[in-house]
Amino acid sequence: MSKAKAYRDELRRQADPYACYLQNKEQEERGRSVRVDGPLPCNFISNYPQLRDGLQASEYRIPELSKTYVILKGGKVSLYPDADRKLLAGIPADADRESTPDVLYCDHDYRDRNGVRHTPFLKPDFSPHMLTELHYPGDYAAIDRDLLEEILGDPEADLSTIAQACPDRLIYALLLEASGRTNKIAHVTDVLFSLPEEKRDGELYAELMREEYPAPVRALQQRILEKAGIASGRRHSLSVIIPSKDHADILIGCLKSIGNQTAFCAENDVEILIVDNGSTEEQQERIRNYIGTVNFAAVRYLYQAEPFNFSIMCHRGAQEAKGDLLLFLNDDVELSGENVLEWMCMFAASSAAGAVGIKLLFPEDDLIQHVGITNLVCGPTHKLSHHPDREVYYFGANRITRNVLALTGACLMLGREKYFRVGGFYDKMTVSYNDVDLCVSLYENGYLNILLNDCFGLHHESLSRGSDLSDADGLRRLAAEREMLYDRHPWLLTKPDPFYHPDLIQDTLDFRVNITADHEIRGKESKVEILECVSGRESAKLQFHIERTENEPDLTCQTDGYFKISGWSLFLKHDERNYDRYLVLMPEGGQGKALRVSLMPVYRPDVAGVFSKQKYADLAGFAARIPAGALTGCKRYQTALLYVHKRFHHKTLVFGAWYEPGKGYESADGTVL
Repeated sequence: MSKAKAYRDELRRQADPYACYLQNKEQEERGRSVRVDGPLPCNFISNYPQLRDGLQASEYRIPELSKTYVILKGGKVSLYPDADRKLLAGIPADADRESTPDVLYCDHDYRDRNGVRHTPFLKPDFSPHMLTELHYPGDYAAIDRDLLEEILGDPEADLSTIAQACPDRLIYALLLEASGRTNKIAHVTDVLFSLPEEKRDGELYAELMREEYPAPVRALQQRILEKAGIASGRRHSLSVIIPSKDHADILIGCLKSIGNQTAFCAENDVEILIVDNGSTEEQQERIRNYIGTVNFAAVRYLYQAEPFNFSIMCHRGAQEAKGDLLLFLNDDVELSGENVLEWMCMFAASSAAGAVGIKLLFPEDDLIQHVGITNLVCGPTHKLSHHPDREVYYFGANRITRNVLALTGACLMLGREKYFRVGGFYDKMTVSYNDVDLCVSLYENGYLNILLNDCFGLHHESLSRGSDLSDADGLRRLAAEREMLYDRHPWLLTKPDPFYHPDLIQDTLDFRVNITADHEIRGKESKVEILECVSGRESAKLQFHIERTENEPDLTCQTDGYFKISGWSLFLKHDERNYDRYLVLMPEGGQGKALRVSLMPVYRPDVAGVFSKQKYADLAGFAARIPAGALTGCKRYQTALLYVHKRFHHKTLVFGAWYEPGKGYESADGTVL
């Protein structure tokens, strides 16, 4: 491969991953086909003339199933080739008439005025709670004709009002009505249509979140929620279970945040169970003194000195609880706002609900700690962790109510009966993944776990016991408990998360198509070689800046982890494509051999913008992931950046400051990165 093509391909992979994704999809086999008769004349449209302005429709018959589907399409939708047949090919190959989906929907993207495709919406499998807030299937779907006739013939549905007031929302109204009548709704994981849109990514997501549905549609959303058993005005019996030890001040802050739910506590039966596994006498006294002042709930203090086991502590609280609903709440979480408990109870009390959780933010800033847990190839992950919540992410992932596979046990509510029905927290998982295990068990038993992004709390994460990643023992325990999770739910290793599209990225915390640069792949190591001597021509034209160093644990415990170093470099007035780049680490005092570390390119449009006259500066960024075992022979290393010409092997280098593994890099102004 030529150096020009290699550079162009890598730049495209990082700068325009969706174009690479589409190219890859075109090369894949399209899967099975299904024999259909059609399109046929769509008779139902003539029977309901009030619907004509809101949609286009065509009928297809599946002879083997004796079933007819009506495919609905909105006016702004542009279909990709053979879309109708690809949509119907989403019917499972082994389906019979009874198990065949009643509704099929697919993925879509957007096109700008030049026809460039962008911002793909790779959707979750059927998510009824998400549907009541966002028309995520879009204006292209197939509906079983019998079901459609049932909806249109139901006076309660009153679709004529929506057809007259907001015809562009008619397909959404039909899908909402369908979701209230069937759960046989299938997601076809293929991008089959586009919508016209100039805005991209974050700007588009923010615009979608600002969009308000007309009053008739809002009324329908509310009716579908009430039909599912989610309604205000009920009286709830709630037990709040708080594991705690030796953090009286933090615990009191948590209790006060419950007391701030003034109206809820006054109108409902609320009890609080503090499960303490060994606080000092001084801390116990402070806790008991504060409990004596609480007037917003009945409080019980369950003290038993024993080793920390989150599952056992929560389970003990559940066994003692009297409430119909259980809220498991870390002592380092503070609920924010006045309606958090009311909303959680409304959803948790419905028959279809499994666990209900809320958005959690880190204190003193707006960084996200939790907006649901996603099962990835690398394991269960807090997507969007440490991303600023002021931004809107992938189609409202941090804004709308949506279904997720799992939620954090730091703030998790569910029905008491459901908790014991699925076995509760698994006591062999003492610290980690017990919340994921519980939520997956609920999902396996037919319940849906729900994230309420409109409600949030502040989480002083792991303040009580420290981080799992802080020491080798914690990492080993984390790995062992992850293996327990997979042993109990082996499908997590072989099947995608139902609420996270299989073509979305698996190795990072953001949401985008699964085109992953080398530097983003967990465990992707840099090549480390020993140098007998460090040689090369020094040049002031070689710009070299290290911006960040970090310790990256190996969550599998197969290695000692990694030291990751990232920054950028440019060889001014030279063609960057002609050179291989290396980070050189020279041991202090000449004790030991120098190391040459290969660098992985990183897309840096900001650097290219500053050096606008420098060609091929877009991949100026670099990252090195160095196995920790390679840097055990020396305390400090002087850094240098080495450029080696790919053809002539000329060497050019520039020296940097000192790097101390595990502690950081001494920058030019003396600060440590």
